[in-house]
Amino acid sequence: MSKHFSSDKDMHAAIASLVRDGWTHQTKGRGKHPKVIAPNGRAMSYPLTPSDWRAVRNLRRDAARLAALPRGKSRQG
Repeated sequence: MSKHFSSDKDMHAAIASLVRDGWTHQTKGRGKHPKVIAPNGRAMSYPLTPSDWRAVRNLRRDAARLAALPRGKSRQG
C-alpha cells in the first residue's frame, strides 16, 4: 500500500521519489502544508494541490539544494 502525498500525479511522484531516497514525510501539523525532511535534517514544505505549472520543477530544484547543505542544527524546545 502506497502513501498518497499529493492530488497532482507529478508532485506525488516527485515526493515518493524523495521518500525512496531516504527523505522523511511529515503530514500536516500546525501548518497548512506537509513537509519532507532531508537526510541531513533540513525540512521543506510542499503544497498538496500545486497551482503553478512550475511547482514540480521547483520542488526538485529546492530538494537538490536542500540536500547539498550541511546537517542542520537540531531544534531545542
